[in-house]
This record gives sequence, C-alpha cells and structure tokens, in this order.
Amino acid sequence: MKIEAENHTRIAEQEKVDTLSKLDEMKQEKIKILAENDKVKQEKINSLNERDKIIEERNQLQIDNERAIAERDRLRIENNRIIEQSNLIQSDNERVQTERNRIIEERNQQQRDNQIALADINRERIEKEKAYSERDQEKNRANIAEQEKQKELQEKQKALSEIDKLKQKVKITEQEKQKEIQEKQKAQSERDQEKRRADTEHAEVIRLTAEITRLNQSLLSVPSSINIISYQSIIPNPVHMKQQENKIIRTNKGDRSTVAFNPVITSGIVRFGGFFKDHPSSYNFIIGIADSSAVFGSNEGSAKGENIRKTVSYYKDGDLTHIEGIIKGNSRIEENKTVAMEVNMNIRPLPSSINIISYQSIIPNPVHMKQQENKRIRTNKGDRSTVAFNPVITSGIVRFGGFFKDHPSSYNFSMSI
Repeated sequence: MKIEAENHTRIAEQEKVDTLSKLDEMKQEKIKILAENDKVKQEKINSLNERDKIIEERNQLQIDNERAIAERDRLRIENNRIIEQSNLIQSDNERVQTERNRIIEERNQQQRDNQIALADINRERIEKEKAYSERDQEKNRANIAEQEKQKELQEKQKALSEIDKLKQKVKITEQEKQKEIQEKQKAQSERDQEKRRADTEHAEVIRLTAEITRLNQSLLSVPSSINIISYQSIIPNPVHMKQQENKIIRTNKGDRSTVAFNPVITSGIVRFGGFFKDHPSSYNFIIGIADSSAVFGSNEGSAKGENIRKTVSYYKDGDLTHIEGIIKGNSRIEENKTVAMEVNMNIRPLPSSINIISYQSIIPNPVHMKQQENKRIRTNKGDRSTVAFNPVITSGIVRFGGFFKDHPSSYNFSMSI
C-alpha cells in the first residue's frame, strides 16, 4: 500500500509538473499572442499616422491649390485692369493722334497759304530787285561823284562822333534827372490819391450829415394833426373769415386766414392797430406791413410764395421777419392788448441799387483751411482758422454774409469786421 501510495503521489506530482509546464507553455503562448497584438496595434498606429500625414499633405495641397487659384484670379483681374488701362491709353492716343493729324492738316494748310503768299512776295521782290538794280546803276554813277564828297563827310563824321559822345553823356544825365522826376511824380500821385480818398470820405460824411439834418427837419415838419382814415378789409375767402363792424372773426374753417386793408399808404405817417382776442393757443398769429402788390390767397399765410419778399411780419412770439432774415428777442404779442404798426412815408430810404462785388479770400495757411468755389473748408489741422476778404471797403454800404455748416460743437465760431 505504501508503494502504491508513493506511486500515486509521484504520478500526481508528475501530473502537477505537466500541468505547470502546460500552463507555462500557455502563458508563453499568451505572451507571444500579446506581443503580436502589440505589434499589430503599433502597425495600425503607424498606418493611422501615415494616413493623417497623407491627409495633412492633401489638405496642404488643397490650400496651395486655393492660393494658386486666388493668385490666378488676382492676376487675371490685374491683367483685365491693365488691358482696360491699355485700351484707355490707346483711346487717348488715338484721340491725341486725331487731334495731331488735325493740327498737322491745319499747319499744312497754313504752310500752303504761306507758300502762296511767299510766292507772291518773291514775285514782288524780284520786281523790286529789278527796279533796284536799275536804280543801283544810277546810284553807281552818282557814287562816283559822291566818293569825292566822302572824304569830306568822313572828317565831318569824326567831328560828329565826338559830338555824339558828348550828347550821350548829356542824355544819361537827362535820363537820371527824368527818373528822379518820375519818382517824385509817383510819390506826388500817391499823395494826391490819398488826398482824393480822404476828400471823398469827407464829402460822404458831409453828405450823410446833410441827409440826417434834412431827415430831422422833415420829421419836425410833419403836421401834428391826426386824421382818422376809413379802411376797407380785403378778405380772400368769406368761408374762412368774416367782418362784423370793426371786428374780423375767424370761422375756424381752414388752417390760415390773412386779411389786408385798404387804402394803400403813399404819403404821411399812418398808424394801424388793434388786438387779438380768443385766439387758439396752438396757432400763431401775426401783424405786419405788406407791399401794395402783395395778394393773399385763400387758406394761405402772409409769407406764401413771392409775398415773403413783400411783407414785414411780427409774430406773437416776438420774431420779426422780412425776406429770409429773422430778428428774435422782441416782446411777445399778448392777447387782449393793443398792438399797432406805424408806417412813415415821409422818410426817403437809401438807394436800392445793388452791385455784386467780387471778393478774394486771404487764407493765412492753406494747411489749416482751403477754398472750394465760394466755400472755405477747415482741414481740422490747428485750433483756429481766420480768413479775411478783399477788397478793402472805403465807401458806400456793403453787405457781406454767409453761413457756418458742420462746425464742431466744442469749438466757437465768429464773424466780425
């Protein structure tokens, strides 16, 4: 039993050794398989890296192709632009060549005309030379007699040459004296001009003083008596406005209602007044003076169309307007308070003649300001820009105007004399 047990133990140990050997073989086989798997993975990683590299190269090639296409398009556009410029240059050259051919043709025609005229001149010259030749023959015969006189003339010319030298010296002296006289005359002329200008200004002052005196006298000579003038209202549309005794009443039909009053004032001093009552606060009201040629239409304001040049209007907010000018800051017109306009036809106004004076801008520095037609434009270089205008005003009444546009709000601007 003991021997059998030992054999059984030995067999078991041998089986155990065989099992362990098989396990080692299996482990080695597994290690080999894992190594092969790692190799396959590495090959796969290398393949992926190679694929990524190929994709990156393909993308780079695509970018290069796009750049090449863009460069080709740019070159094509540039080539088209160059071709257009070339066509323009060729067109200009053709135009210049046409103009040159025309000028050459005109020049050739002028040259032909000159040749014809020259032929006529040559013909006349030949005829004259023929006449001169005949005359020279006569002169030669006379010269033989003159040769004897030349000796005497040479001596006389020598004496005259000495006299001419003396005369030349005298002439130089006279020229210097004449130059001095001219300078004195120029200075005297300038003094005379200044005197005439001063006399003109003095005469203008005397004339204006006399005019003021005459106007004051005319004001003093105005009669102190007051006469009531009967008037007649001119209502464009009775639907919009009606008259009851000395009242003008709006019917609130239509936006605007303008009423004029006859008679036309041609002389004397006339005062016309009244008051506004129960006027809607949202509407403006006006009193003013109109030229006799002004005609006010239905539902029209007093400054409609050409009437803007024929009326002087005083608005309820105190604005006084005439043509395009507005004088602000006057007293408001209050309702239920009398307001009146006065016209003095005894005063003779200033002459109405107007002359447009050409002027010249004096720009100190073109870097700060430049001129375009009748505009002076700041270049925004520098803090201040001042422009003067010629000519200098020495007499008369001169009005000079303009407007400021797009001026920076942080800067001030001014206009002065």
